[in-house]
Amino acid sequence: MVLGNLLHAISEARNVVTVEPVLFLYMLGSFLQFIAVQQLLYFKVCVIKFNDTVMCNNLTMYKDEEKEVSSAASHWVIILNLALTVPSVISSLFLGSWSDTTGRRTVILLPTVGTIIYCCFLIVSASFIYTSVWIIIAAQAILGVTGAYPILTSAVFSYLGDITTKENRTVRFGILESMTFIGSSIGLFTSGFVIDNLGFVAVFIYIIIVEVLIVIYVLLWLRESVSQYGRFGIPERIEDSVEADLGKVEKRRCVELFKVEHFVKSFSAVFRDRPQKRRLQVILLVICLFILELVGTGERDTITFYVKKAPLAWNSTLIGVFSGARNLAKCLGLLGVLPLVHFLGLGDPIIAAGSTCFRMVGYIIIAFARTTLVMFSAVAFMTFAGIPAACTRAMLSKLVAPSEQGSLFAFTAAMETITGFLGSLVFNAVYPATLDIIGGGLVYLLMAGLLVIPVALLIWVRYLKRYDDTYQIEEQPEEQPEEDPPLTEEGSF
Repeated sequence: MVLGNLLHAISEARNVVTVEPVLFLYMLGSFLQFIAVQQLLYFKVCVIKFNDTVMCNNLTMYKDEEKEVSSAASHWVIILNLALTVPSVISSLFLGSWSDTTGRRTVILLPTVGTIIYCCFLIVSASFIYTSVWIIIAAQAILGVTGAYPILTSAVFSYLGDITTKENRTVRFGILESMTFIGSSIGLFTSGFVIDNLGFVAVFIYIIIVEVLIVIYVLLWLRESVSQYGRFGIPERIEDSVEADLGKVEKRRCVELFKVEHFVKSFSAVFRDRPQKRRLQVILLVICLFILELVGTGERDTITFYVKKAPLAWNSTLIGVFSGARNLAKCLGLLGVLPLVHFLGLGDPIIAAGSTCFRMVGYIIIAFARTTLVMFSAVAFMTFAGIPAACTRAMLSKLVAPSEQGSLFAFTAAMETITGFLGSLVFNAVYPATLDIIGGGLVYLLMAGLLVIPVALLIWVRYLKRYDDTYQIEEQPEEQPEEDPPLTEEGSF
């Protein structure tokens, strides 16, 4: 009896705690990796160029050499980002649609395994410091082929789209979105300590351990959300025919991955005709995500430079405290404010538009902040900064068919990745060019101005909801294998 109750409790827990730990751990590892790789690249460029490890460990004392290394390293960073962005965008457009029929777990594991391979290359590069920087570039490209961050986020949001109802999806998406900020905060806080005290190799081993934990969690805890597939993404019911050869099943699934139709479905999920103005709503919401990501990239890329200069002149400790407070505020908004306003019955478009307005106020405060107190007061408004993206993703998920979840989120993830790269180029050009205007604060007024667009689009979406007030998921017949009927609840894992 006790054992039965325990097993029932575990089964219920597996329905509640699903992909949230996956995204938390992956973001923890990603930010550890981001900081460590940039510093390793910087150090390798210096050592290869000047062949002097003592000088490179104290480069701030050599101003001319530091300037030369910074210039060379910045060019390598662009190549590094391209090596990740291009293959990850392409592979995510294939893998997202593939997961709609193959299952989410396999696609969740791919970037995790890719990160483990990537870190093995980085350990070699850090251990043999005079090896070429191209080893890191090649490893980054391998990581991109496995999907990296775009396909991981696509898979976890698709997973929640599979298992949630329209009533609880927005809140569940908000909780999942908060894992990004929690994982990234811990990664940022711990990376410097590990690098300074244990070195690069220890960081990469740390990341491998984190990724292995994800693999174990997915294999032992996470159920497959695409119902016709079983524990390892392989059909549980296989007739005594050619299908009985699991090797052939796996071969067929791998071949299907490279079908052009998967690439096409990622675009079709956004642009195909839909009744009740749903295609227009999907396009408007995708544009909202585009602008939110563009502005978020600008904030991340410029905030450190903005607070380091006079009149604020913050040191590294204060910058870290501000970054932590900002991320904590976003988590509180997603875990506290979003469930509350959703419980009060406010619709997703209104919640997203209102939260975006608070974020605009936060940017305006930052633009004119000349004291630390005023700067930190903006954090209160940043509490709402994570809510618009979560609500927008939830609305998108509710507008498409269950068989399109992977395709939709693959497209949005690819688009956000491209936007992040382009946004970095744009804002890193705009900020230095406007340093003399409002003390560099003009760029934040520009961000606030850009956010007017998603507010207007969200109001438009709210207006279009009169065609579909219930946001019912579009009815679309699912293709069922003739030999393999869907599993019953008793037959699922």
